[in-house]
Amino acid sequence: MELLHLFKHFCRSGFGGNRLKFLAMGQGQEKVALQLLETAIARGQWLMLQNCHLLVKWLKDLEKALGRIQKPHPDFRFVDVFCNKLWTSLLNIA
Repeated sequence: MELLHLFKHFCRSGFGGNRLKFLAMGQGQEKVALQLLETAIARGQWLMLQNCHLLVKWLKDLEKALGRIQKPHPDFRFVDVFCNKLWTSLLNIA
């Protein structure tokens, strides 16, 4: 949760606006998350997904979407909270 508080601090400090996006993952949020990811990649936004562990089967789709990134905006950042399974998988690919 410390990371979430840090992000909220950035928002209060004027960093946020349209550059910082949050999404708490849960049932039905899969498409929304992928759409936010595509937008963040193109516009240089920071995207934070929370509770990815709730959608373990969907993590493969997220992993594929992240793997397809070719030329992201230089300001693009992706942060997850509690997605240990995803990062273990991505580290194995690298």
